[in-house]
Amino acid sequence: MPRPPVALVTLITSSLLAACQTDQPVQTGCLELHELERSMVERLDRDARAALESARAMDIEALWSQAHPSFQGKVQQDQLAPVVEQLSQRLNASPHLVLREIRLIDTDATQPAVMACGPDDPSSPDRSAVAVSGLSPRLALVSYRAPGEPQGWTYNVELWPAGDGWAMAHLEFQTYSYRGEPAASWASKGELALAAGEILTAGWTLQLAAVLANAGDTLQTPQQVEILNRLQAVQANAAYQALQQSWPVEGGPRAIHRMGIEATRDAMIPTVAFITDGPLDEDAVRAAAAPLVAWLQQTNPSVVSALGPVAFTAYSEPPLDPRRQYRAFTVMLPDSEPGS
Repeated sequence: MPRPPVALVTLITSSLLAACQTDQPVQTGCLELHELERSMVERLDRDARAALESARAMDIEALWSQAHPSFQGKVQQDQLAPVVEQLSQRLNASPHLVLREIRLIDTDATQPAVMACGPDDPSSPDRSAVAVSGLSPRLALVSYRAPGEPQGWTYNVELWPAGDGWAMAHLEFQTYSYRGEPAASWASKGELALAAGEILTAGWTLQLAAVLANAGDTLQTPQQVEILNRLQAVQANAAYQALQQSWPVEGGPRAIHRMGIEATRDAMIPTVAFITDGPLDEDAVRAAAAPLVAWLQQTNPSVVSALGPVAFTAYSEPPLDPRRQYRAFTVMLPDSEPGS
Protein backbone atom coordinates (compact mmCIF):
# COMPACT_ATOMS: atom_id res chain seq x y z
CA MET A 1 0.00 0.00 0.00
CA PRO A 2 1.50 3.40 -0.91
CA ARG A 3 2.30 5.68 1.99
CA PRO A 4 -0.62 8.07 2.68
CA PRO A 5 -0.23 11.75 1.84
CA VAL A 6 0.72 14.03 4.72
CA ALA A 7 -1.94 16.59 5.55
CA LEU A 8 -1.25 20.25 4.87
CA VAL A 9 -0.88 21.95 8.23
CA THR A 10 0.11 25.51 7.37
CA LEU A 11 -1.09 27.51 4.39
CA ILE A 12 1.31 30.44 4.45
CA THR A 13 3.89 30.33 7.20
CA SER A 14 6.76 32.48 8.39
CA SER A 15 7.74 30.33 11.42
CA LEU A 16 8.10 33.44 13.52
CA LEU A 17 8.37 31.65 16.86
CA ALA A 18 11.42 29.79 15.59
CA ALA A 19 12.91 32.89 13.99
CA CYS A 20 12.57 35.29 16.91
CA GLN A 21 16.09 35.48 18.28
CA THR A 22 16.33 38.98 19.69
CA ASP A 23 17.09 40.78 22.94
CA GLN A 24 15.07 43.78 21.85
CA PRO A 25 12.79 44.96 24.69
CA VAL A 26 9.23 44.83 23.45
CA GLN A 27 6.43 46.86 25.00
CA THR A 28 3.01 45.76 23.97
CA GLY A 29 -0.61 45.67 24.81
CA CYS A 30 -2.63 42.52 24.33
CA LEU A 31 -6.40 42.42 24.63
CA GLU A 32 -8.27 39.13 24.46
CA LEU A 33 -11.77 38.36 23.26
CA HIS A 34 -13.52 39.04 26.58
CA GLU A 35 -11.74 42.42 26.89
CA LEU A 36 -12.66 43.77 23.46
CA GLU A 37 -15.58 46.02 22.64
CA ARG A 38 -18.34 44.22 20.79
CA SER A 39 -17.96 46.41 17.71
CA MET A 40 -14.27 45.42 17.41
CA VAL A 41 -15.07 41.73 17.87
CA GLU A 42 -17.69 41.91 15.14
CA ARG A 43 -15.37 43.71 12.76
CA LEU A 44 -12.44 41.32 13.25
CA ASP A 45 -14.71 38.29 13.07
CA ARG A 46 -16.27 39.59 9.85
CA ASP A 47 -12.94 40.22 8.12
CA ALA A 48 -11.37 36.93 9.24
CA ARG A 49 -14.43 34.92 8.18
CA ALA A 50 -14.42 36.70 4.82
CA ALA A 51 -10.92 35.40 4.10
CA LEU A 52 -11.89 31.86 5.13
CA GLU A 53 -15.07 31.98 3.06
CA SER A 54 -13.06 33.05 0.01
CA ALA A 55 -10.79 30.08 0.58
CA ARG A 56 -13.79 27.77 1.04
CA ALA A 57 -15.19 28.94 -2.31
CA MET A 58 -11.77 28.63 -4.00
CA ASP A 59 -12.13 32.31 -4.91
CA ILE A 60 -8.45 33.16 -5.19
CA GLU A 61 -9.15 36.60 -6.67
CA ALA A 62 -11.23 37.53 -3.63
CA LEU A 63 -8.70 36.06 -1.19
CA TRP A 64 -5.93 38.00 -2.91
CA SER A 65 -7.89 41.24 -2.65
CA GLN A 66 -8.41 40.57 1.08
CA ALA A 67 -4.69 40.03 1.66
CA HIS A 68 -2.37 42.62 3.20
CA PRO A 69 0.22 44.18 0.86
CA SER A 70 2.99 42.49 2.88
CA PHE A 71 1.41 39.11 2.11
CA GLN A 72 1.10 40.00 -1.55
CA GLY A 73 4.77 40.98 -1.55
CA LYS A 74 5.86 37.54 -0.30
CA VAL A 75 3.54 35.27 -2.28
CA GLN A 76 2.65 35.16 -5.96
CA GLN A 77 -1.06 34.93 -6.65
CA ASP A 78 -0.60 31.94 -8.96
CA GLN A 79 1.12 30.05 -6.11
CA LEU A 80 -2.05 30.03 -4.03
CA ALA A 81 -4.18 27.56 -6.00
CA PRO A 82 -2.74 24.24 -4.70
CA VAL A 83 -2.76 25.21 -1.04
CA VAL A 84 -6.10 27.01 -1.19
CA GLU A 85 -7.61 23.92 -2.79
CA GLN A 86 -6.56 21.84 0.21
CA LEU A 87 -7.85 24.46 2.61
CA SER A 88 -11.13 24.60 0.67
CA GLN A 89 -11.56 20.84 0.92
CA ARG A 90 -11.00 20.95 4.67
CA LEU A 91 -13.36 23.90 5.20
CA ASN A 92 -16.10 22.27 3.15
CA ALA A 93 -15.72 19.07 5.17
CA SER A 94 -16.23 21.01 8.41
CA PRO A 95 -18.43 23.97 7.49
CA HIS A 96 -19.42 25.12 10.99
CA LEU A 97 -16.77 27.50 12.35
CA VAL A 98 -16.95 28.51 16.02
CA LEU A 99 -15.13 31.69 17.06
CA ARG A 100 -12.76 30.61 19.83
CA GLU A 101 -10.40 33.50 20.54
CA ILE A 102 -9.29 36.93 19.39
CA ARG A 103 -6.07 38.60 20.52
CA LEU A 104 -5.61 42.26 19.58
CA ILE A 105 -1.95 43.19 19.93
CA ASP A 106 -0.16 46.53 19.87
CA THR A 107 3.64 46.43 19.77
CA ASP A 108 6.61 48.73 19.35
CA ALA A 109 8.79 45.94 17.95
CA THR A 110 10.66 46.81 14.78
CA GLN A 111 12.07 43.32 14.20
CA PRO A 112 10.84 39.78 14.93
CA ALA A 113 10.23 39.31 18.65
CA VAL A 114 8.18 37.27 21.11
CA MET A 115 5.82 38.91 23.57
CA ALA A 116 3.63 37.62 26.37
CA CYS A 117 -0.13 37.72 26.07
CA GLY A 118 -2.51 36.98 28.91
CA PRO A 119 -2.22 37.18 32.71
CA ASP A 120 0.91 38.72 34.25
CA ASP A 121 1.63 35.51 36.19
CA PRO A 122 4.21 33.59 34.08
CA SER A 123 2.91 30.28 35.47
CA SER A 124 -0.69 30.91 34.38
CA PRO A 125 -2.02 28.33 31.90
CA ASP A 126 -3.76 31.20 30.09
CA ARG A 127 -0.52 33.07 29.37
CA SER A 128 0.77 32.61 25.81
CA ALA A 129 3.84 33.57 23.82
CA VAL A 130 3.00 35.48 20.64
CA ALA A 131 5.45 36.07 17.80
CA VAL A 132 5.35 39.47 16.16
CA SER A 133 7.14 40.26 12.92
CA GLY A 134 7.98 43.89 13.69
CA LEU A 135 6.38 44.91 10.38
CA SER A 136 3.06 46.06 11.82
CA PRO A 137 2.47 47.96 15.07
CA ARG A 138 -0.96 46.36 15.44
CA LEU A 139 -2.26 42.90 14.62
CA ALA A 140 -5.16 40.63 15.47
CA LEU A 141 -5.06 36.85 15.83
CA VAL A 142 -8.50 35.34 15.20
CA SER A 143 -9.01 31.63 15.87
CA TYR A 144 -11.91 29.34 14.96
CA ARG A 145 -12.62 25.72 15.68
CA ALA A 146 -14.54 23.23 13.57
CA PRO A 147 -15.45 20.13 15.59
CA GLY A 148 -15.35 16.91 13.62
CA GLU A 149 -14.49 13.23 13.52
CA PRO A 150 -11.98 11.79 13.56
CA GLN A 151 -10.25 15.17 13.71
CA GLY A 152 -11.35 18.61 14.86
CA TRP A 153 -9.65 21.56 13.20
CA THR A 154 -8.44 25.01 14.22
CA TYR A 155 -8.27 27.84 11.67
CA ASN A 156 -6.13 30.89 12.47
CA VAL A 157 -6.29 34.18 10.61
CA GLU A 158 -3.82 36.97 11.34
CA LEU A 159 -5.08 40.41 10.38
CA TRP A 160 -3.13 43.65 9.99
CA PRO A 161 -4.59 47.14 9.60
CA ALA A 162 -4.92 48.26 5.99
CA GLY A 163 -6.63 51.49 5.03
CA ASP A 164 -9.79 51.85 7.04
CA GLY A 165 -10.08 48.12 7.79
CA TRP A 166 -8.18 44.90 8.32
CA ALA A 167 -6.43 42.63 5.81
CA MET A 168 -5.27 39.01 5.98
CA ALA A 169 -1.52 38.66 6.66
CA HIS A 170 -1.33 34.99 7.59
CA LEU A 171 -3.65 31.99 7.32
CA GLU A 172 -3.19 28.47 8.67
CA PHE A 173 -5.00 25.45 9.99
CA GLN A 174 -4.15 22.45 12.15
CA THR A 175 -5.92 19.70 14.02
CA TYR A 176 -6.76 20.16 17.72
CA SER A 177 -8.59 16.91 18.56
CA TYR A 178 -8.45 13.31 17.44
CA ARG A 179 -11.23 10.77 17.98
CA GLY A 180 -13.00 13.38 20.07
CA GLU A 181 -10.11 13.85 22.52
CA PRO A 182 -7.91 16.97 22.85
CA ALA A 183 -4.18 17.17 23.47
CA ALA A 184 -4.46 16.89 27.27
CA SER A 185 -6.25 13.54 27.03
CA TRP A 186 -3.63 12.09 24.70
CA ALA A 187 -0.84 13.40 26.93
CA SER A 188 -2.43 11.61 29.89
CA LYS A 189 -2.55 8.39 27.86
CA GLY A 190 1.15 8.85 27.16
CA GLU A 191 1.96 9.27 30.84
CA LEU A 192 -0.01 6.12 31.71
CA ALA A 193 1.84 4.17 29.01
CA LEU A 194 5.17 5.43 30.32
CA ALA A 195 4.27 4.39 33.86
CA ALA A 196 3.41 0.93 32.52
CA GLY A 197 6.81 0.64 30.84
CA GLU A 198 5.43 0.94 27.29
CA ILE A 199 7.95 3.42 25.99
CA LEU A 200 6.92 3.29 22.30
CA THR A 201 3.25 3.72 23.13
CA ALA A 202 4.23 6.64 25.38
CA GLY A 203 6.43 8.29 22.77
CA TRP A 204 3.92 7.96 19.95
CA THR A 205 0.98 9.08 22.07
CA LEU A 206 2.88 12.11 23.35
CA GLN A 207 3.89 12.91 19.76
CA LEU A 208 0.21 12.89 18.82
CA ALA A 209 -0.56 15.11 21.82
CA ALA A 210 2.14 17.55 20.69
CA VAL A 211 0.57 17.77 17.22
CA LEU A 212 -2.82 18.55 18.77
CA ALA A 213 -1.34 21.09 21.21
CA ASN A 214 0.28 23.08 18.41
CA ALA A 215 -1.48 26.45 18.48
CA GLY A 216 -0.03 27.70 15.21
CA ASP A 217 2.96 29.52 13.83
CA THR A 218 2.61 32.71 15.84
CA LEU A 219 1.28 31.39 19.16
CA GLN A 220 2.72 29.08 21.78
CA THR A 221 0.77 28.02 24.86
CA PRO A 222 1.98 26.65 28.22
CA GLN A 223 0.22 23.37 27.41
CA GLN A 224 2.22 23.03 24.19
CA VAL A 225 5.50 23.68 26.01
CA GLU A 226 4.65 21.16 28.76
CA ILE A 227 3.75 18.41 26.29
CA LEU A 228 6.83 19.07 24.16
CA ASN A 229 9.00 18.82 27.29
CA ARG A 230 7.41 15.47 28.17
CA LEU A 231 7.89 14.20 24.63
CA GLN A 232 11.53 15.30 24.49
CA ALA A 233 12.22 13.56 27.80
CA VAL A 234 10.90 10.28 26.38
CA GLN A 235 12.79 10.70 23.12
CA ALA A 236 16.01 11.37 25.07
CA ASN A 237 15.59 8.10 26.97
CA ALA A 238 18.38 5.68 26.05
CA ALA A 239 15.94 2.79 25.54
CA TYR A 240 13.80 4.85 23.15
CA GLN A 241 16.85 6.00 21.22
CA ALA A 242 18.05 2.41 20.87
CA LEU A 243 14.68 1.39 19.46
CA GLN A 244 14.97 4.11 16.83
CA GLN A 245 17.90 2.14 15.44
CA SER A 246 16.75 -1.48 15.79
CA TRP A 247 14.20 -3.72 17.51
CA PRO A 248 15.37 -6.86 19.35
CA VAL A 249 12.93 -9.23 17.66
CA GLU A 250 13.04 -13.02 17.53
CA GLY A 251 15.68 -14.12 15.07
CA GLY A 252 17.95 -11.14 15.72
CA PRO A 253 17.81 -7.32 15.69
CA ARG A 254 15.80 -5.73 12.89
CA ALA A 255 17.06 -2.38 11.53
CA ILE A 256 14.57 0.48 11.88
CA HIS A 257 14.76 3.47 9.57
CA ARG A 258 12.03 5.67 11.05
CA MET A 259 9.17 5.50 13.53
CA GLY A 260 6.58 7.89 14.87
CA ILE A 261 3.17 9.38 14.16
CA GLU A 262 2.31 10.41 10.59
CA ALA A 263 -0.65 12.66 9.81
CA THR A 264 -2.87 11.88 6.84
CA ARG A 265 -5.92 13.84 5.76
CA ASP A 266 -8.13 11.95 8.19
CA ALA A 267 -5.96 9.99 10.61
CA MET A 268 -2.92 9.97 12.87
CA ILE A 269 -1.13 6.72 12.17
CA PRO A 270 1.74 5.14 14.13
CA THR A 271 4.35 4.25 11.52
CA VAL A 272 7.42 2.03 11.51
CA ALA A 273 9.74 2.01 8.49
CA PHE A 274 12.16 -0.90 8.36
CA ILE A 275 14.67 -2.49 6.03
CA THR A 276 14.10 -5.91 4.49
CA ASP A 277 16.09 -8.08 2.09
CA GLY A 278 12.94 -9.75 0.77
CA PRO A 279 10.53 -8.77 -2.02
CA LEU A 280 8.36 -5.68 -1.67
CA ASP A 281 4.96 -7.28 -2.07
CA GLU A 282 2.12 -7.84 0.35
CA ASP A 283 2.80 -11.41 1.40
CA ALA A 284 6.53 -10.87 1.75
CA VAL A 285 6.20 -7.60 3.70
CA ARG A 286 3.58 -9.10 6.02
CA ALA A 287 5.93 -11.99 6.71
CA ALA A 288 8.88 -9.65 7.24
CA ALA A 289 6.83 -7.45 9.58
CA ALA A 290 5.45 -10.36 11.62
CA PRO A 291 8.36 -10.48 14.12
CA LEU A 292 8.10 -6.71 14.57
CA VAL A 293 4.37 -6.96 15.24
CA ALA A 294 4.86 -9.81 17.72
CA TRP A 295 7.56 -7.91 19.61
CA LEU A 296 5.49 -4.70 19.65
CA GLN A 297 2.41 -6.45 21.00
CA GLN A 298 4.47 -8.20 23.66
CA THR A 299 6.32 -5.11 24.89
CA ASN A 300 3.71 -2.40 24.20
CA PRO A 301 0.38 -4.25 24.51
CA SER A 302 -1.80 -1.12 24.64
CA VAL A 303 -0.47 0.50 21.47
CA VAL A 304 -3.22 -0.79 19.15
CA SER A 305 -6.06 -0.05 21.56
CA ALA A 306 -4.66 3.47 22.07
CA LEU A 307 -3.69 4.36 18.52
CA GLY A 308 -5.03 1.70 16.16
CA PRO A 309 -3.14 -0.52 13.69
CA VAL A 310 0.45 0.38 12.89
CA ALA A 311 1.69 1.13 9.36
CA PHE A 312 4.76 -1.03 8.72
CA THR A 313 6.63 0.28 5.66
CA ALA A 314 9.35 -1.89 4.16
CA TYR A 315 12.31 -0.63 2.12
CA SER A 316 14.97 -2.73 0.45
CA GLU A 317 17.58 -0.11 1.36
CA PRO A 318 17.63 2.91 3.67
CA PRO A 319 15.99 5.87 1.85
CA LEU A 320 18.74 8.33 2.68
CA ASP A 321 19.15 10.28 -0.57
CA PRO A 322 16.41 12.95 -0.90
CA ARG A 323 17.09 13.16 -4.65
CA ARG A 324 16.12 9.54 -5.22
CA GLN A 325 12.79 7.75 -5.20
CA TYR A 326 12.80 4.49 -3.26
CA ARG A 327 10.38 1.62 -3.64
CA ALA A 328 8.44 0.79 -0.50
CA PHE A 329 5.43 -1.26 0.52
CA THR A 330 3.19 -0.64 3.53
CA VAL A 331 0.94 -3.00 5.45
CA MET A 332 -1.37 -2.09 8.33
CA LEU A 333 -0.93 -4.53 11.19
CA PRO A 334 -2.43 -6.09 13.17
CA ASP A 335 -6.03 -6.79 12.14
CA SER A 336 -6.32 -4.61 9.07
CA GLU A 337 -7.51 -4.99 5.53
CA PRO A 338 -4.76 -5.87 3.07
CA GLY A 339 -3.79 -3.14 0.64
CA SER A 340 -1.28 -2.28 -2.00
